[in-house]
Amino acid sequence: MRKSVVGATIALVSCLISMGLFSVNATANPRPFVIVDGKGDWFGAPGEPYTDIRLAQVIQKNSTHVKVVMMVDERIPLDPPTFMGFVWSFDMDKNGWWSTGPDLNVRVAYDIDFGWQAYLDRFDGNPGNIYTSLIVSKKRATVVLPLADLGTPSSFYWMATTVSANQELGEDQAPKYEPGFASWFSHP
Repeated sequence: MRKSVVGATIALVSCLISMGLFSVNATANPRPFVIVDGKGDWFGAPGEPYTDIRLAQVIQKNSTHVKVVMMVDERIPLDPPTFMGFVWSFDMDKNGWWSTGPDLNVRVAYDIDFGWQAYLDRFDGNPGNIYTSLIVSKKRATVVLPLADLGTPSSFYWMATTVSANQELGEDQAPKYEPGFASWFSHP
């Protein structure tokens, strides 16, 4: 019995690693870049399952690139009925959301005229970038971007959000949204 549980655990972890849902960091980072979010915890009115975040990640892929991933509860439509998006917000100087807002956002957005696009919003007056390394597939949105676009901070705050036009499809935030202030995930 014990051997089958250990074997099943090893098989599960191997499967998660191969799917990119679990990573092993040899540098012993004290806080992982993964947020696991509860099911059905939209802020505001309940929405579509494809706007309900289940997992969000920021992964340093190599010395030059970062991958951001968001998984939702149900398959993401290739052609949603209205504007919707997935947003990873970064507070690089850790001064908090309400004082000045995020320093930058990585967005995956669906626009009826342009389809799915990924881009960087910068709030320092510099233009953002449009990324071609975008994948929206099944229950996951993924973007790979140059590490230099995030700068080289030793620590930062980040959060993940789903958005839609007038909250028609529902909106979610990870870490869990708390009314009156934004919740940030700290690294490290």
